[in-house]
Amino acid sequence: SFFCDIGTSYGYLSGILKKEYNLSKFVLVDLPEVNLLSFFYLSSMFPKSRICLSHEIKDEKIITRELIDKYDFVILEQDDFNRLDQEIFDCVINTASLGEMSIIDQNYYIKEIERVTYINHYTMISQFSNLMIKYKKF
Repeated sequence: SFFCDIGTSYGYLSGILKKEYNLSKFVLVDLPEVNLLSFFYLSSMFPKSRICLSHEIKDEKIITRELIDKYDFVILEQDDFNRLDQEIFDCVINTASLGEMSIIDQNYYIKEIERVTYINHYTMISQFSNLMIKYKKF
C-alpha cells in the first residue's frame, strides 16, 4: 500500500504504520524544518530503510508511484504536493494540520487529495476542522 501523511510532524504515525505494514511506502508532507525531524526519527527507527528527501528529487517534474516505490519513505515539502502524480495513494492521512489552515488552503489540499488518491478513497481525521469533508470508506 501507498500512504501519504500530510502535516506529519516528526513522522510518528508513519513509523507506527510502517511497523505494521512493513512493505508499504510512505510519503510525508510537512514544512522543511519539520521534515528534518522526520528524517532523523525515521532513520533512527528504521536504520536500513531507504529515505528520500525532497531536494533529492527536485528535478522530477512528476513524482510517480514508480519513483516512490524505490523508497520506504519519501519526505516532501508542501510545495512538492502538486508534483505528485494522479491516483498514487491508497490512503491519505491528516490528523490536525488541515484545521490549522485557511479555508483556501484546506480546499486546495482536499482537491489535491482527491486527485492523488487511488479511486478517491481516503481517510481524513482532522480534529480542528470545521469543514464538512468527504469521507469514503475502504
